[in-house]
Amino acid sequence: MNLQVAFMNKFPVLFPDSEGYILKAFTGSLSWDKPHTYSFLVKNLSFSISLWPIIIVQSTIMSYLLYCFFKTFKVSNAPLATALASIVLSFTTGFSLYTSQIMPDIFAAASILSLFLIFYQEDFSRWNKIILTTIFILSAMTHVSHSFTGILTLSVFTIINYFFLPKSLQISYTIRRLVFCFGLSIAPLVLVPLFHYSLSQEFFVTKTSHTFFMARMAENGILDKYLNDNCDKENLKLCQYKGAIPNSGAVFLWDSNSPVYLTDGWYDKDSEYKKIIKSTLTHPKYLSLHIQESIKATFKQLFNFESGDGTGPVIISSIKENFPLEYREYMNSEQFSGQLNFNALNYRQHFILLISLIIISSFLFVSELRITSYYIRAILFIFMGIFFNAFVTGTLSGVYWRYQGRVIWLIPLVVLALVFKYRKDLTQLMIKETKRIKSIKEFYES
Repeated sequence: MNLQVAFMNKFPVLFPDSEGYILKAFTGSLSWDKPHTYSFLVKNLSFSISLWPIIIVQSTIMSYLLYCFFKTFKVSNAPLATALASIVLSFTTGFSLYTSQIMPDIFAAASILSLFLIFYQEDFSRWNKIILTTIFILSAMTHVSHSFTGILTLSVFTIINYFFLPKSLQISYTIRRLVFCFGLSIAPLVLVPLFHYSLSQEFFVTKTSHTFFMARMAENGILDKYLNDNCDKENLKLCQYKGAIPNSGAVFLWDSNSPVYLTDGWYDKDSEYKKIIKSTLTHPKYLSLHIQESIKATFKQLFNFESGDGTGPVIISSIKENFPLEYREYMNSEQFSGQLNFNALNYRQHFILLISLIIISSFLFVSELRITSYYIRAILFIFMGIFFNAFVTGTLSGVYWRYQGRVIWLIPLVVLALVFKYRKDLTQLMIKETKRIKSIKEFYES
């Protein structure tokens, strides 16, 4: 069921960025705007024959993580819980969409889950720990935002655990485990440049992070304010476009008439973009604006999680070149004909998230359910991963549906784990409430 959307589409789901990942996989050149890791996976998992093995591997990874998650929640029948969760999540959330897509988005959730399992569970076998560590490293290396999310989640969770939680909820972690997990979360930021160096003799994570951050500044208005304040003092190429800076980050990045293309902003050879960014981050006036816009973007991103972003008809010429045997299958897909629609799924997703939040609140505040501190901390960790995903993407890139949609299904996953674990208590509570309602009804009828 993890690949329900792919089967419904009759082909792996594509996103406009899928073209770049496939193209770079077979040309041998590195992407200047993203790590090469996912392109490397595309080439080696597809066997230059089919895109299906890629999403099958993604599905296998997610099934394994779901299984380990239920084991961590001490669910008695973890295999059955995994199968049921796959069905429920695929039907009610974007879980299957992101698993079925030729994009590294599903690895955002995989990095949160694998880091949680490594940090939280001591009872796994050595092989399980090795597999989980490998999954986290791989997941975080597919996109730099995944690593930043992991670092922030782990750091803030540790601070809250030791300094803000009541002693009854705290847990003591060994120095060895803390050092290992923090080292693990930072490792991809070193491994990605090393991987790039092994392929191109260049040591870098991405070459265009400054351009994406500048697009964010264009969208939130900070760039306009900076140019208005400084163009009479500094000789900046961007000053000739003052007042005409696009107010959309996407337009700023991809429109051929954007200042990015007219000032060679992608490469920024004279470091003008980097100087502007540095100036705004070190000047109190602009730093304050950055903080305000970051807060606004984070909370906007938290509530923007619709499925289907960028899944309209996509022309991917690299499929014909590199997967000729699948080109006809791609042309016959629901997506290519414009029939892939997620409106009904989004209605179900909103409903299941509302119900999930109500159920989690019940577990936290209804004494009869007797949820222990072990699960409260687990809920806190997962929710912090979701929050920091919104913070990192909203602050550094922009507010887009898919950024939050790729992890929002972790909330219903937590609920399913709690329901499976506490099903007896839930049943007793429902029986008790049914009897109470019945007695009230009989009282008024008499």
